[in-house]
Amino acid sequence: MSERILVVDDEAGVRDAFTLLLEEAGHQPIAAPGAEAALDLLEREDVALVLCDVAMPGMDGIALVEHIHRTHPELPVVMVSAHGEIETAVRAVRAGAYDFLLKPVDEKRLFVT
Repeated sequence: MSERILVVDDEAGVRDAFTLLLEEAGHQPIAAPGAEAALDLLEREDVALVLCDVAMPGMDGIALVEHIHRTHPELPVVMVSAHGEIETAVRAVRAGAYDFLLKPVDEKRLFVT
């Protein structure tokens, strides 16, 4: 089943890698370079999942997941981070994230999640 997935990351290479991976798996990814752009897309696009980096300039991923959890409580958000700090993972889940994955993301783990 093809799902529309929003990929949010300030690094173009990471966005491109996730987009390619999701396309190859048969999904329909759309990408945003930051939280503000993601919020704009969520107003216009119907997505099934958000895949979001934690550390971004401006509004970070934790603030984004809190906003999404308030405005779209049914929309799952999976957080990804290059920093495997337990505190960050706990903050993300408490903010409403469905799961927390470490970069580089294992492809099998991503699709299981």
